[in-house]
Amino acid sequence: MKKNTIILLQSLMFVSLLTVRLSAQSSPSIWIGAIGGADIGKLTFDPVPSPSTNVVLGTRTGVLLGAELDDWFSSNFGVGAHVEYVQKGGSETSSFTFENQTFSFSEDYIFSYLQIPILFKATIGSGSFKPLFFVGPELGFKLSAKLKVTQNGQDTTLDAPDSAITSTNVGLLLGAGLTIAIDPTTTVFLTAGYDYGFTNLNFQYNPGSQDGGNVKVYTRDIRITAGILFGVGKPRE
Repeated sequence: MKKNTIILLQSLMFVSLLTVRLSAQSSPSIWIGAIGGADIGKLTFDPVPSPSTNVVLGTRTGVLLGAELDDWFSSNFGVGAHVEYVQKGGSETSSFTFENQTFSFSEDYIFSYLQIPILFKATIGSGSFKPLFFVGPELGFKLSAKLKVTQNGQDTTLDAPDSAITSTNVGLLLGAGLTIAIDPTTTVFLTAGYDYGFTNLNFQYNPGSQDGGNVKVYTRDIRITAGILFGVGKPRE
């Protein structure tokens, strides 16, 4: 028991000394690195499908990969620009009854974007472990749009025409996470964010239409990401 206590105290002293050492050294103001993770997407419809239609909206998980460039103008405040490949979308299941038989099918909406968020970032504290907060606008450029239909165990994937899906998507990204300084010029991070789309993706929207064209479609996503950053250039003054 005494030996374990000594080891614990030594570990705490090491972490404390490392934190003091890192906080005492000036770090660069410019950081570059990579980010990756998962995008848990869901589509919202306006108006919301009536319960009588038996339509249930669900999520779809896609990939997020990209790079970022951060400029920290103080030890706790900065701005970051990201360039990301993001798979968004959602799922929809529905059913209907015909001649006393119930038929059901599902649809996966698979949208790929080149997404560029510009984020205001803030951290708290001066140690090697710091909470991170971010918020800012983003612009997504559609790379592809597919619809996967599953019925009676059979999958069919269709390409959505450009005339059906809006080519750009404007949104707001906000979230929080944790940064961990490995050394004065290397940092890793874990974040979770919420991606709120403002753009109606239904390019054929017509309020007077009766064939589905009168529905607005928006993206809503939860992002879980991790990454690594490297400081470049001169230390911050």
